[in-house]
Amino acid sequence: SQLESLRAKDQFLVIASDVTARAHADGFQQADGDNRAEAMVFARAVSPDGASDLNNGFSLAAQHLEHLPSTAQPEVIYIGDGTPTWGVTESSDLIEALKSHLDKATFSAMVMGRGANSDLRRVVSDAQGGIVVHPKSMVDVRRFALRLAQQLDGPRFQDTQIQTMEPHHIHAP
Repeated sequence: SQLESLRAKDQFLVIASDVTARAHADGFQQADGDNRAEAMVFARAVSPDGASDLNNGFSLAAQHLEHLPSTAQPEVIYIGDGTPTWGVTESSDLIEALKSHLDKATFSAMVMGRGANSDLRRVVSDAQGGIVVHPKSMVDVRRFALRLAQQLDGPRFQDTQIQTMEPHHIHAP
């Protein structure tokens, strides 16, 4: 799981979201064995109802992020199919809502399933300095976890634009 890649000094919070959003704890928890195990029990007990209100889930994440110290560099990791079916569903509206909720966090996503919508997540993660994967195997999932762990201590750029003089071109996916 993504939780296994956390270091003991890290803090985390698991939020499950379909039409409603709920957290596994009242606030961020130290990434020790007991707290990770408790979060996994919570996650395994979730029975999704098939609808996804992404805005509601990210709104709850934003509420918890407000309580972090200003020196924190939070990472929001979304795992799901990335398809909003409830609440804010229009792509442009959802992108703006998610960016406003996650203005102080790096956002990464693992979009899963046959109908996975990675386009919307990619736009937001590009703006928020994160990464997006659509894993096809457990090896891909492990690689994602490793990339996130390596990213934790590195520099972060958000909403960065590079301007060059003609005839230079810069392309970044």
